[in-house]
Amino acid sequence: MEVFGHFFGNLSLDRDPFSVMQEVVLHSMESRNESSKHYVQDVNYIHVWDLEKSLDLNDWREWFHMNSGVFAGRIALIYLVSVFIGKRFMRDRKPFVLKEELVAWNVLLGVFSALGFLRSVPELFYILKQDNGFHSSVCDR
Repeated sequence: MEVFGHFFGNLSLDRDPFSVMQEVVLHSMESRNESSKHYVQDVNYIHVWDLEKSLDLNDWREWFHMNSGVFAGRIALIYLVSVFIGKRFMRDRKPFVLKEELVAWNVLLGVFSALGFLRSVPELFYILKQDNGFHSSVCDR
């Protein structure tokens, strides 16, 4: 049974969905040329940070589309295995004293969150003040 034949070609329901998605992504990568590279400074931001100027969004998007399912699955599996093994390993042991490590983690997490806030809130307010602002902030980006 052909699915979206006019758009995707010969993709069928009999095939593995991950291989179908991979084929679609590979086809879109092949059809893309160098002039269509999308850098952050090409987007209509009110301010682009130096860190963002050389970031190629297409490379990140392609990697994410190719690896997101497998990568997330592996991370989830590692997490679940480590939780159950960690419980067994620590059952008869004295608890770790991790006060300094937790303070460092919370400080780094706070700095990261503050940078995310400083980056996203001015853009959000700028977009919300425009005509059709809420729709633009949700649907156009």
